[in-house]
Amino acid sequence: MVILEFGSQNPYHVKINRNWHDQVEKIITLGIFFLVFLCLFIVSSINQNITRNYFLLLILIIMIPMLSFFLFSISIEMDLEMDMWILSKTFMKIPFKKTQGKLSEIAFIVTQDITHEESDSKAKLTLNRTKYWSSFEFWGYSDASLEYSKDPEKWVLYSQTTFNYRDHNKQMEENVRIAKILEEFFQGLEIPLQYLPKREVKSKGTLISEN
Repeated sequence: MVILEFGSQNPYHVKINRNWHDQVEKIITLGIFFLVFLCLFIVSSINQNITRNYFLLLILIIMIPMLSFFLFSISIEMDLEMDMWILSKTFMKIPFKKTQGKLSEIAFIVTQDITHEESDSKAKLTLNRTKYWSSFEFWGYSDASLEYSKDPEKWVLYSQTTFNYRDHNKQMEENVRIAKILEEFFQGLEIPLQYLPKREVKSKGTLISEN
């Protein structure tokens, strides 16, 4: 879940937290497989079947992404008084990567919505599948005088890739909601920060539509 927090003591401070709550459906799916393989492991252990080693390996493989959902988190802090934004990625609440910049250099809050139809060439039958990619980004210019003469700098704050449209749509709704709230907040302070939604549809690497 993406949580937006406004500073109670400092009204010019905003924080966005992205934690494991927006991965609930994936955690439930992995949890079901975990329980199934755990039951099979117990049964094979009772029967002293050699397949128990394979079930144990599958259990360990499933546990890795499950734990990663809980242990990794992302936060974005914006402080208007200090003219600064900071992106922090943490593991077990310990920061391992930080990216920062100036708020005055940001021109757009961007949500990317990319649909990519792919073909599985490895399958015996040609299977079409759709991959969805979403992101929440800042676009801006380090030099305002170059604003219309070059492409903007882009900072991807967080992104998600999935083959499940429901997961993708849910994440996009969260991204759009946060972007609109931030746009309203900044414009209320007479800061010209605009929300810019971007959408692309591709088929086998070829761009079909864009807006």
